[in-house]
Amino acid sequence: MIPNGVDLAQFSPVSVEQRASIRKKLDLPLDEPIAVMVGRLWPQKDPLTFVEAAIKYLSRHAAGHFVLLGDGDLRSEIETLINQHGVSDRVHLLGWRDDVDQLLPAFDLFVLPSLWEGMPLAILEALACGLPCIVTDIPGNRDLVEDGEDGFLLPTNDATTLADHLTTLLCNESLRKSMGERARLKVVNEYDLAKRTQRVISLYEQILGR
Repeated sequence: MIPNGVDLAQFSPVSVEQRASIRKKLDLPLDEPIAVMVGRLWPQKDPLTFVEAAIKYLSRHAAGHFVLLGDGDLRSEIETLINQHGVSDRVHLLGWRDDVDQLLPAFDLFVLPSLWEGMPLAILEALACGLPCIVTDIPGNRDLVEDGEDGFLLPTNDATTLADHLTTLLCNESLRKSMGERARLKVVNEYDLAKRTQRVISLYEQILGR
């Protein structure tokens, strides 16, 4: 199996100044930790668990914001949940974006609570940007994230455990930084798109007997 790869130039960490500029354009705070989820708002990606975990976190902590990049069938239900709990100033729905590669480095950690996956490029892209990842312990996800090293794994449909992991990372900048550095290094070493392309070419050459 030749795994997916990421363009390391397109998805990479940015400077403090660039990070601040991106957040300013999105009207997000410059001095608070922000968790992001990228994906279609439909049952397979389980964005409701992300929002429920955010609500649990915000009931205990003053600092922290949550962003969803994507749209879909569950948007209205998510908006209702956000408004019911009075967290519309902390949980932000940014809709579909075609500049995710430019936005990802501005966040502090990535969340993907999917019920099933293949090998999610969204996780690889977040890791490449130096974001620790909190993802469900399912095939595909667990192949990319090492629990306790560059992120955390959690059971599906478990907003409580997700809220606990959010607390661990959003409240510990040094841990986020160390995990993020390991995340970037993993992609550089194992999921570089250029290396993947060469492996595919080499396989074709081998099959063709060259």
